[in-house]
Amino acid sequence: MKHLLAYLIHPFLIFLSTIYAPGSVLGQTYTTTIDTFYVQTPEYSASIGLDSLYFPSAITTPSTGSGFPILILVHGTSALDKDANSTKDYREHSGANYRKAMTRMFHDIADSLSRKGIMVLRYDKRSYTVNCIEKPACWFADTISPYDYIKDIHHAIDFAKTLSKVDTCNIFLAGHSQGGSFVSLVGYERNDIRGVLNMAGTALPVDSVAIYQFEHINNDLAGANILRQQFDLLRQGLWPMTDTLYQNHFSPRFWLDWISHTDSAVFIQKNLDIPTALMYGTADRFAPSSIHYQMWQDSIMRPDVTFQLFQDIDHGFGLENDSSMSPEVLDIMADWIHDKREDCMATTLEMKNGQADFFAYPNPVNDILIIRLESNRSLPFNLIDIHGKIIIQGTLLGQETNSIDLSSLGKGLYLLKAGTSVQPIIKE
Repeated sequence: MKHLLAYLIHPFLIFLSTIYAPGSVLGQTYTTTIDTFYVQTPEYSASIGLDSLYFPSAITTPSTGSGFPILILVHGTSALDKDANSTKDYREHSGANYRKAMTRMFHDIADSLSRKGIMVLRYDKRSYTVNCIEKPACWFADTISPYDYIKDIHHAIDFAKTLSKVDTCNIFLAGHSQGGSFVSLVGYERNDIRGVLNMAGTALPVDSVAIYQFEHINNDLAGANILRQQFDLLRQGLWPMTDTLYQNHFSPRFWLDWISHTDSAVFIQKNLDIPTALMYGTADRFAPSSIHYQMWQDSIMRPDVTFQLFQDIDHGFGLENDSSMSPEVLDIMADWIHDKREDCMATTLEMKNGQADFFAYPNPVNDILIIRLESNRSLPFNLIDIHGKIIIQGTLLGQETNSIDLSSLGKGLYLLKAGTSVQPIIKE
């Protein structure tokens, strides 16, 4: 939808080319490596005639030293490049009409944090690379799902671990807007993420956010009511999957997956067990702090959460009359990462990589979930939904291939508990 600003990332496997772009400010230098990676995409080859996709990325590294923490940047809704080149509404002074300004949010983050001893990885979003995918004309060829974006983040993390100057004990994720809920989920799923910065991420389901924006930004009350009725039909399975919802281009499938993801946003934040920064601006019209920031403060009680509210900062984390990011925001991001980083000790690694009682795959899963126990003994298990309700229970047998049929379950996040281990399971 045209008003939902957000930013994301994409996967990488094989290195093709490298260009160096040095920078220097106040005597400190950094190097940006521009890489192009080739990714096999069999899911697209049959439908749109592609055997592979290419995803340009940028790795910004402080020029002296090594063992740097790395921040991976995640955008969302719009089809954006690695710099998050976009436009934003701004006012030259209070009371003036809104105008358009060019922004490059991810470039600003990489440029600033790399001067402060932090590596930054940013790269083109999947929907930027194949821009047609999310538009109605391409629905019958293929449709990107928000769960594809989430899988892309996992690929980006695995790629970041291969970079020679990265401290793999200190991998951080920063997601803006839609990407905020993405990085929170990935941080919840993995045991190798040190911290998550959720920047203006929604605390409400995305259909509620879309309706709010039609009411309060578009000033289209009639359209908001139409959209409310259409989302109700979509949630009930009654909306035609070939029809566009009111005034936007996403497919119904995309909306359903996005809704199922955001339905679990509060659950994820309550149960996430790594340092998290929830960052909002008081001038944000798209994800108002009076709604989302307040919801997080009311619902999240765990001690490792930093609530950060910036006065007069908008959705792009800048001032309304400025197209660049706020230096205050950038400084606080860098300080928070350095404060939360930890020593990469052998004991810490051993604890992080400790063996679980079971391994479940594929994940995300469509129909059949395969579970392998790590010991010979049998274990009782429960599959639990985000409301804490037990959906499926039974016993996993040791030295056997266990399978659970999940085809009848709705899309979204579930928890598989067996023995002392818990694994998030995404049902597609």
